[in-house]
Order: sequence, then C-alpha cells, then structure tokens
Amino acid sequence: MKHVRWASIAVLTLFPLHLVAQTQAISAKDAKRHLNQRVTVEGVVANVRTQGQETWISLEKAYPGTPLLIVMSADVAAAWGDTRSLAGKRVRVTGTVRPSALEGAVPMTGRDAMPEIGGGRPRAPSILLEDRSKLVVVDGQTD
Repeated sequence: MKHVRWASIAVLTLFPLHLVAQTQAISAKDAKRHLNQRVTVEGVVANVRTQGQETWISLEKAYPGTPLLIVMSADVAAAWGDTRSLAGKRVRVTGTVRPSALEGAVPMTGRDAMPEIGGGRPRAPSILLEDRSKLVVVDGQTD
C-alpha cells in the first residue's frame, strides 16, 4: 500500500500539468488575456471575409466588433475550399494570440504584420493560421 501511494505521488508530481491546460479551449473573448501565448480558442464563426491573398475569420461577432480574428494565408484558405462554409460553425483554432495593431504603435512587418481591413488596421487580437490542421470544426451548429 505504501508503494502505491508513493507511485501515485510520483506520477502526479512528474506529470506535466501544462499539457492538460493546452487541451482545454478558451473563449474568443478571453483571447486578449493570453497575448503572445500559444492557446486553443473555441468560438462560433460570425463572418468570413477574403481580401487580396488573405482570409479573415471573425469569431463570435463580425469585424470590427469581433473579440478574435483568425487570419489565413491563401494557401491555408485553399485547403478549406470554400471558407465561407465555416460561417455559423463552432471551431477550435490553435496558435499564438497576437495583440491588436493600435494607433501610434510601431508597424509590424513580415509574418507578424496585421492586415488592413476596410482601410483601417484591425483592433482585435488575432491568430495567424499557418497550418490548416490547427483549425478544426467542432460542431456544425451555432449555440
């Protein structure tokens, strides 16, 4: 019995608890509390918009009121076929939450650049989706 107790303590102590946390999804509204962190976010797709070579997916509310934008390159969007079919579906996305591009901030370049939408810079946090497998449809129905 003593050995079982010590074995249980050893397993609980050595088991990486951060792995458990990574499997739980946060809401789109909570994404802003996890800036520059890799998380899994779950929410309903409110709007899908393609402009130029990128597609923007708004969770929970259409842009500009969305709490989180998912930004897809043309290659990733092409893997979905018709990305508009995601509208109204509950999805999970895994990636690093990037801060919004606020007025007066130093412009970002390269991969971290925020897209311009409707003549302005997005103010919602975003996840740049570089791999189709990081966006999964959880449910075809909205809440």
